[in-house]
Amino acid sequence: MSKDLTIFPGKGRELSTTLGALNIAVPVKKVVHRIGGHTAGIGSLAVSADGKHVLTGSADRTAILWDMNSGASLASFVGHGAEVKSVAFSPDGRYLATGGGDHLAIVWDAVTCERVKTLAGHTSWVRSVVFSPDNRYLATGSGDHRTMIWDIATGARVRSFDTGANISAVTFSPDGKFLATGGWDKTATLWEKGSGLRVMTFSGHAREVRSVAFAPDGRSLATGSGDRTVALWDTASGIKTMTFTGHSSPVTCVVFRPDGKQILSGSLDGTILLWNTETGQQTQSHAAHDGEVKAVAFTPDGEHYLTAGGDGRAFVWVAGTGERDREFSGHTAAVDSMAVDPTGNRLMTVHAGGNATIWDIANGGREMSIVGGSAGITAIALGPDGNMAAIGSADATIIVREIDTNRVVGSYAGHTLRITALAFSRDGKWLASGGLDSEVFIHEVEGGERIGPLSGHRFWIRTVNFSQDGKWLATGSTDKAVIVWDAASGRRLFAFKAHRFPVSSVAFSPDGKWLATGGCDKRTLIWDMATGGRIIDLLEHEADVSAVVASADGEHLLTASADGTVILWEMRSGAVVMRYQGGNSQFTSAAFSQDERIVVAGSTDGQVRFWDRETGELLATLHNLDAGFLWTAPPDDAAVSGWLWTDRPAIVHVLRCNEDGTNPEALAVDAPERSVHLELYNRKEMVMCRLNNPEKYHREVERIVGTLQANWLETYGARLKNKQLGHKETED
Repeated sequence: MSKDLTIFPGKGRELSTTLGALNIAVPVKKVVHRIGGHTAGIGSLAVSADGKHVLTGSADRTAILWDMNSGASLASFVGHGAEVKSVAFSPDGRYLATGGGDHLAIVWDAVTCERVKTLAGHTSWVRSVVFSPDNRYLATGSGDHRTMIWDIATGARVRSFDTGANISAVTFSPDGKFLATGGWDKTATLWEKGSGLRVMTFSGHAREVRSVAFAPDGRSLATGSGDRTVALWDTASGIKTMTFTGHSSPVTCVVFRPDGKQILSGSLDGTILLWNTETGQQTQSHAAHDGEVKAVAFTPDGEHYLTAGGDGRAFVWVAGTGERDREFSGHTAAVDSMAVDPTGNRLMTVHAGGNATIWDIANGGREMSIVGGSAGITAIALGPDGNMAAIGSADATIIVREIDTNRVVGSYAGHTLRITALAFSRDGKWLASGGLDSEVFIHEVEGGERIGPLSGHRFWIRTVNFSQDGKWLATGSTDKAVIVWDAASGRRLFAFKAHRFPVSSVAFSPDGKWLATGGCDKRTLIWDMATGGRIIDLLEHEADVSAVVASADGEHLLTASADGTVILWEMRSGAVVMRYQGGNSQFTSAAFSQDERIVVAGSTDGQVRFWDRETGELLATLHNLDAGFLWTAPPDDAAVSGWLWTDRPAIVHVLRCNEDGTNPEALAVDAPERSVHLELYNRKEMVMCRLNNPEKYHREVERIVGTLQANWLETYGARLKNKQLGHKETED
């Protein structure tokens, strides 16, 4: 039971602990909103012992804590430098653990969501983490052939087992005395936790053991294998008692139902199968994900089970019927590529799923959705008038579409494999294309003339770009080379070879005096177009450089990287002018706004961020939704969790938490606090004003704070009275 009452926090402090109109004095909490969800495949999940929470780990390098009943995202855990391979709850619910591709395991406080311990010692991916039943230890299994046991209180390594093979899975026996591991040597092994001695080896699989699970009574062990089978073993004798066959691809995960009567298995074939442990009969089978099933779990009461997949989604299913009950999702897709219309009115994004969206930057709405079909969209470009969109697909086709009318202007042939790069000339008359076939073509947009193929690269083309005057075309390839061509004839003029890895982006200076090239070797190189020599190397990025963009005056260069930063450089000195941070994201594209007041970048976390170029302040974020639109603006004195502009308020997670952000809990869909919060903070004028007129926005904030405070007290107080909550405790 809770006696907390939430009121509007203005200017970073609480207004009062008393609602005068209701004459109630109560401790104060705050209501906040979150936009949460994974933007890459989910490889692991766990359910808390009380069944109230779900934890998922993803290839997007984050773990997310979800409310089981509402599906709301409660908190994100950012700390790994690579994919989160495994997640776990401690039995008492005090801690969470994550294991990552960065060779680390991290222990987190479940209430504060803060990092408690970082456990370093493995030299390869930490594929599995599990707490001991007494909450004192954490076991980790790794691709370095070792399983380690750590003391949670001290962070010290208590024991290490050298198993002799890559470890896929680790689990404690129900009594905590033993540890079972599964590995790529085709076996599972039982270890005594106290002594570290090998007790038993379970041999019989034809391929690697990817998952292990103890029965609730500890008398049986289930294993899932790359040989597409699930096996059941007697832990006393080591004898295989049952083999379950039915999957058409490797089995990735297995788990017992809490009563021990059934085993659930998931596979790379995208299906889950439910087995009766007494008869060996398959009792349920259905497709669960578009792609592989990476993890499965039961709720503590056994009434539901959960699945997580490479499609970035996690589901709850009714165990008795196999019907899908709910989903944990952020409804966003990674931004594979992005183009900003030179007129400043439109933005085009390509989703990881192969579809594209055209967004209205001025009003925030979704202007057009373009379905890529079975082939999928693989490259895009926007014309200089902002009304032409070039779309390349995996089936080697290219079309140019007029956005206002949706009319197809033309289709362009020549390539034999996937289209990988597109660019319009500055006058919009020509379109350059590069493909997986290593060829380059220059297409006349209206007349149908085609120049090419421009042959010279040995591997596929990653980037194409015209010079400002349209005389030159630069192309960059996986072969590490940059070639400059005469755009009128297709004749090869120059070749630059200095990158150590593929070239991902090229950009000419407006006057054509230099060419910038960005590569997967973390470097941006500047070339003199008159001499062919290198002018300067820009070396601040720590991962692939995905985009290079010259400013209109040629004085500055913008670079985006998979290291989560966008950098503005001064070309004369090579000095860093500003860094724009993206947290845990990996940037795939970047651009200036038309007036170059704003820096724009798209990333793998499904967001397009807009920063003030001069100050580096984040102005707004566009979330790359699967339908509808969602914009957010950062927190300020008037909005402690920021502003929203969306036509899909149902996907916004509204939470109540302590003033310091700890102990988040999801509000029910019909909770008065939730509806009032969304009414107050889902405001187009605030988000779009902050993006398009930040000076006016900051002038308005002071006035808005007072207005919102008054509205909050009046509206929420009235709803409390109507719901007769005035003097009653609110049940959580």
